[in-house]
Amino acid sequence: MSATNHSPSMDISCRGDMLVDVSPSRNRSHVSQDFHRLFDCVSYFIAKPAESSAVVFGLTVLVDYLFTGRILIPAVTFLHRNVIWNVSSFYGATNVTYHLVQSLPIMLFPVWWWFGEGFLACLLPTTVLPSGLRKLDRPERMRMLARALTFTVAFLSMSPHSEWRFLHPLLPALLIFALPSISQRFTPTILGCYRLGTAIRQYTRFGKRTFFLCIISPVLPWIYLNAFHGKSQVEVMNVLRKGDLGTMSGLVVLAPCHSIPWMSHLHTDIPGWFLTCEPPLQ
Repeated sequence: MSATNHSPSMDISCRGDMLVDVSPSRNRSHVSQDFHRLFDCVSYFIAKPAESSAVVFGLTVLVDYLFTGRILIPAVTFLHRNVIWNVSSFYGATNVTYHLVQSLPIMLFPVWWWFGEGFLACLLPTTVLPSGLRKLDRPERMRMLARALTFTVAFLSMSPHSEWRFLHPLLPALLIFALPSISQRFTPTILGCYRLGTAIRQYTRFGKRTFFLCIISPVLPWIYLNAFHGKSQVEVMNVLRKGDLGTMSGLVVLAPCHSIPWMSHLHTDIPGWFLTCEPPLQ
């Protein structure tokens, strides 16, 4: 059953027990609402980031001016020297997979697995996620953060010279994605009230194996790197300081820059120099 009632101010279509208002005023209202939604989206994704970027940019220029007395724009200088002049390649060239196969594994040791689960759960659409990852806590803000980190790492990977320390400022944000997977495997027990070790694990919401893995596994690389791998570079300065090779009147180090410690271990007032690694800016 259908009926239509025409009037100058309203047009109503009736089908069954449902009334649909198709009046011109309603259509104009929908257009206005859609326009406001579009304006809100543009404001959220473009205007607000642009406003924040402008404030940060202005403050950095102001601080540099107060310290140097000149108007400097470090971001422009960085892009000009490292991208246009390609000065960074002076220190060695890396490919676009450097951060993926070296930087992130070094920084995220030993929580690779849990980070991978949490990050993929927040980055990928729900339709392509395995059932196990869909159970992880993945709020919208973490999903936005995952997209931002992906863009940042991808952008930095395009540099002809990359080092894993370039991603250090991102480490706290990266570690957040390991928490949903770790906490999901945690099961609290009543023993946490009586045993110190269990109480600490329950406070941090770490399972027993995960807790001890994260505590113990970094110790072995630390022992190797400090007791064996980097021992000779430090020991040679101790030998020179003690005078085991005779009286030293000067010192010249023909090795790559920063290969050995300097006055922090030598403690001798003698002339000396070593190879430096200033970039060829001229």
